[in-house]
Amino acid sequence: MKKLVILCIIFTIALTQAEPYYHSVFADSNDVKIDNIDLPGIKSLTAKNGLRLFYIKDELPRTIIVLSAGFGKLYEDNTNAGIADFLAQTLSLAGSKKYPADKLHSTIESIGGRFRVEASFEETYIIIEVMEKYSALAFEMLTDIVLNPNLDSKIIENARSLILEDLRRKQDSPDMLAFEKAREIIFNGTGYGAYPTEKSINSITVSDLENTLNKYFTAKNIIVGTASSLGLNEVENNLNRFNALKEGSVMNYTANISFLKVSMAEKTKNIYLLPKDIPQAVIVVGSAAPGIKDPDFYALSLMNDILGGSSFNSRLMHEIRVKRGLAYAVQSVVRFRKHTGVFLAYAQTRSETADTALSLMLENIENMSKYHVKDEELKLAKDSIKNSYIFEFDTPASILRKYSFLSYNGLPDSFLFNYVKGMNSVSKNEIQKSSGELFGKGLIKLIIGRKELEKSLSKFGNVVIIE
Repeated sequence: MKKLVILCIIFTIALTQAEPYYHSVFADSNDVKIDNIDLPGIKSLTAKNGLRLFYIKDELPRTIIVLSAGFGKLYEDNTNAGIADFLAQTLSLAGSKKYPADKLHSTIESIGGRFRVEASFEETYIIIEVMEKYSALAFEMLTDIVLNPNLDSKIIENARSLILEDLRRKQDSPDMLAFEKAREIIFNGTGYGAYPTEKSINSITVSDLENTLNKYFTAKNIIVGTASSLGLNEVENNLNRFNALKEGSVMNYTANISFLKVSMAEKTKNIYLLPKDIPQAVIVVGSAAPGIKDPDFYALSLMNDILGGSSFNSRLMHEIRVKRGLAYAVQSVVRFRKHTGVFLAYAQTRSETADTALSLMLENIENMSKYHVKDEELKLAKDSIKNSYIFEFDTPASILRKYSFLSYNGLPDSFLFNYVKGMNSVSKNEIQKSSGELFGKGLIKLIIGRKELEKSLSKFGNVVIIE
């Protein structure tokens, strides 16, 4: 990959009413290349009140606005689990004081635009896409939603009903239920383990939603990404609407890593069984993983790709499905967040082969820290990551979200540009060492399946029946 050169241009904009509101320095990356592929230049600015802005010049006559607030599911605990999704659903349905409910959606529809609100683990997104000529209207609707949300009690109850219906449907999806229950056990019902229930959703009040908006939807805790055919000055002028937003501060969730390690060591002696009368058993094996800035990030990413990533050649896929035909679905994932991460391996198999499938999963996971991976495995994983990386930048919106991700996590631009280089530098020794550190604190083992599985699973530890 050719050496990346980023020109940093520093300037100050005089603060007058006629000039742009944004005054801070920005990095102007006009000739960005990632692995010899050109990406549009992106400009980063910060407002007086701390609001962060990323801007991309779009060649198409349109404007895409991606607003992200630092608040998501990792900010929850077992008392308010589900509030991030509840808030996103409410904002999506209710709109703002000026553009309430049906007026918002009919306006968006009449101009051929797109609008959605969604909550991730760490951020809540409000996304609007319109033709260029409706850009001012899009900015007006967006800022009014943030500054003057329409928290109508009737609409809030409609949002609650939708969230509760999603929870009920989840009971009919054993794999989704298994992932949530495993995270709940690993993280003790907080953050990654906050598991929404009817009780927690029904306990959320209008005041809870108002307090959440006041606490997290502040200038320093919000990032606005814009890809537009408008010039930067026009975008800045439109964002003057955020002048009234209070400054606030960057909000972080908590993650007690030391406590998690102690808790994991105790729970690894157990095997958790959630009885459900289903024809196939769902198995999830997992552990807390390090955060995004951890030096083991690259090694563990490659480890996961080799162990059970999306490749048909992964070890779990080969040993459990291809070689023995024990499962149609088998995979592992590792996710890295700002302060913590999670590793989960998953398989769905017949009830009578659940113990065999679990044994093979544990054996293959253990082997990652006992032995070096093969040269051909490592090469295949590195090539796969290198050749697929560019697809993470396939749209202006995805590029904006990448830079929002950097800003939220406090990562430098070089993280994106050196990603492939970092993967290529990983050795077999590093993968073995990092795997040992990840799995050495123990693994949570969860099964959703018939109650009769209790006997065959007892060979793996003390069987704990959970509701």
